Amino acid sequence: MNHSWKPITLASTLGSHSSGGLLVIIHYQEIHKRTDGWLLVRSPAPISCIFLCYLAIIWAGPKLMAKRQPVNLKAVLIGYNFAMVCLSAYMFYEFTASSWLSRYSLLCQPVDYSGSPLAMRMARVCWWFYFSKVIELSDTVSAKGVNDIIQHNP
Repeated sequence: MNHSWKPITLASTLGSHSSGGLLVIIHYQEIHKRTDGWLLVRSPAPISCIFLCYLAIIWAGPKLMAKRQPVNLKAVLIGYNFAMVCLSAYMFYEFTASSWLSRYSLLCQPVDYSGSPLAMRMARVCWWFYFSKVIELSDTVSAKGVNDIIQHNP
């Protein structure tokens, strides 16, 4: 198995100078060539920025919206929920088909780092799952707005 990235841990650079617990930060020197051009995969920086923005919105959003009227997002939320159900159905099909065709074990399966069509199919559906979690961050952001809509529009 040949990887094109090499993990470096903070613990390995600190040696015996670490105190108490073990903090491990992984930085990849290189990226895997199969996923080179994929969104949010090349570096942890974009997803870290998205998550920090998410935290800032969760913290500041209620304060900024406290004296504002809720926005009616019913049509948008119906479309969003329908799209998420479709994406989940697609991912379920792809995970099932990819794992069945690759004869995956139910207990433990090593990662196939090859560029074979089945390995790439599984990698793509794993990316869609990862990206769906990024999309689902918006659920929490809109939760207060949804509760306000329900309360004001019976």
